Amino acid sequence: MAKISGNIFKHTGILISWLAISAGASYSYNSYIFNYIKTESTSTSRDFFLRLGFYFGILMISIPLSLLFDKYGNSGRFINKITGARIKTDDFLTRAQQVKSGQAQFYIFFLIAAIGNWWIFDSLGGNFNSWYRKYGQYYTSLRSSDENARIKAIKRLSSYHEDSVMKLIANRINQGSPREILMSVWLSGKNSLTHHEIISAIKKRSTDRDLKLKNASILALARLTENPPIDTVRFIEEELKKYLSTGKVPPESLIFAAAFLRTSEFLNIYRDFFKLKDDRLKVILTYAMVWIRGMTPEQLSKTVRQLKYNLKKGSNRLKCMTTVAMAFLSENLDDESLAILRREFEAKSSEFKCSPEIFSLHPEGAKEDTINITRLSIRGFTYPAHGNVRYRERVLRVLALNRDDSMIPWFKRMAENDNLGKYLKNLAKQAAKRKTGNNQIVDW
Repeated sequence: MAKISGNIFKHTGILISWLAISAGASYSYNSYIFNYIKTESTSTSRDFFLRLGFYFGILMISIPLSLLFDKYGNSGRFINKITGARIKTDDFLTRAQQVKSGQAQFYIFFLIAAIGNWWIFDSLGGNFNSWYRKYGQYYTSLRSSDENARIKAIKRLSSYHEDSVMKLIANRINQGSPREILMSVWLSGKNSLTHHEIISAIKKRSTDRDLKLKNASILALARLTENPPIDTVRFIEEELKKYLSTGKVPPESLIFAAAFLRTSEFLNIYRDFFKLKDDRLKVILTYAMVWIRGMTPEQLSKTVRQLKYNLKKGSNRLKCMTTVAMAFLSENLDDESLAILRREFEAKSSEFKCSPEIFSLHPEGAKEDTINITRLSIRGFTYPAHGNVRYRERVLRVLALNRDDSMIPWFKRMAENDNLGKYLKNLAKQAAKRKTGNNQIVDW
């Protein structure tokens, strides 16, 4: 290490002045940049370089503080080393040990001082660094001229449910760019941001002239409303009737909005929409009917009739979704339904597989917000929905849920049917042996 001449590192007055000036300058600098970053900065890159000043200030404070410790708490060993001062001893090993231990103690104290000063100045700034990592960098991005950066920031901030963040998102719904508004509405519904200002802003957007934004707002409202008020129900009902009166297929977001409200008010409209020739729509409608809460016996009867019609006249895709629906309404299926299911199981045309029904709830169709409507859980029963499943297996599952003594011969006959594969024969055998009572599901 190069020797440094002079007594600058030994002069207490200089070290104290250095310490005081550095502390005052750091406090002033930090106060300014922290406020600037919180209220004005538009670039995270600029924030990075400004925040380097904070760490430089910590360095400039910790050095004189450590030198003072070395002088008064370490016998000046480190200062003597760097200034080349001779240690008063003729023993080489003693001198080496003094120098080595002195440097180690200095560096340890310097590290402690740096950490302590970081904590003190960060606390004086209102825990700025932790705030910046969690929120600040995204607040800066929201002031950026880059729309993609602003939307990325909104996505991140929407995962926090703090009051200040939700007010900020409500402000974006009211005053952002068209795409910012659309993304903010979608994220509010996706992340259940139930703040009253957000809900109020979304309600205003639900009547927007932009159909994409309007439908996204209606869907968001449905996702945010646990007990929908009658005016919300009537509003969505009127929107659905507009499409029904013209014979047009409604947007999927509108059908899902109605489904998420889970009200029987929409049942007749759902049944009317089945008249349209659109398999994708009919699959969602089947899900929507199953998802209704508190149906009357008459409404349940109407639903079962529609499901039976789906099995008789529907496409393979619709039949697959109908078996899922029937599994959840198994307690309400009549003898005719079970007879149809048995015929479906035995029919040669039933040799096909069912795929999961996955739909995007993202207003732009992205896969970051999807719903698998063949993976539902009602009354403690979860329907498997991963990968392709044999249609016959789905049919057999519904029949197994309704098994009674009168059906045992049929299950036994299917278990011995050589026209079926070994897998299905084994399932039928399990169904025939299943005990009744609380265990209502066959362990496939």
